[in-house]
Amino acid sequence: MLRAALILAAGFVLAPLSIPSVSGIVSAQTQAPAGLPANKHTQLMEALRLHDIIEVVAAEGIAAGPEIEEDMFPGRGGFGWTVELERIYDIPRVMGIMSDDIRANVSEVDADVLISFLGSPLGKRIVEGEVAARAAMLDEDVDQAATDLAQKMRREGGRRVEQITEFIAAYDLVTSNVVGGLNSNYAFYQGLAAGGALPDSMTEDQIVNEVWSQQDTITTETEDWLYAYLLASYAGLSDDEMQTYIAFARTDAAQAFNAVLFDSFGTVFTSISRALGRAVADRMLAQDI
Repeated sequence: MLRAALILAAGFVLAPLSIPSVSGIVSAQTQAPAGLPANKHTQLMEALRLHDIIEVVAAEGIAAGPEIEEDMFPGRGGFGWTVELERIYDIPRVMGIMSDDIRANVSEVDADVLISFLGSPLGKRIVEGEVAARAAMLDEDVDQAATDLAQKMRREGGRRVEQITEFIAAYDLVTSNVVGGLNSNYAFYQGLAAGGALPDSMTEDQIVNEVWSQQDTITTETEDWLYAYLLASYAGLSDDEMQTYIAFARTDAAQAFNAVLFDSFGTVFTSISRALGRAVADRMLAQDI
């Protein structure tokens, strides 16, 4: 239902959620260590270029607005709908949540490891590739070309496809992003219900079943997007450099940090999706009136 909410993460710049039961639809955060010192926090945020990625994610969400309008309240969006989307995808608010989560939940030891790698020449190229690819894929033609190329490469096989498969497995990105998509869609239904846009007869169990029915579609879309995005992101890396990144992804510091990021993105996307559902409900009811 929400294309922009399907892909929460890939690699460091965006990361995976723990798997909850659908009845919970929320992942629990791990016990927070002592707060990260301000200088280490600043260095880590700069190395991640998290603000750049959040800007792209917000742009993805706002770009999905016309499709949501066409599906849910055709011809009734207008300028006000764009303004509402910009309010929902508020970059300073999202940045504040994630910055606080990183400060509270990343240990200083792990931060040192992350800053060292991401601040290295290879690390900087990796982050630059991730940011550039995600921004470029805002263009539908670029997105489709990346998808077509990825499908061709997967059919033909080869070392780079094997490495991307290995990288996806290291972070369990398919499962994690599918869970994120299901969580987001559940929150969207919650927003619709809160706004009175669902039938009174629709029960909580029916909402959960409807969300689960989307699992296969979300899984397919997630796999296709991940291969397209990751192949584009790391196209400039040699096989040896890609293997170095995969090895780093398996370290304790990388795994722990990825979990923190995905918990944080999960919180953000659940909030955004619920707000989207409520905003859509308001416009659907206005249309009915």
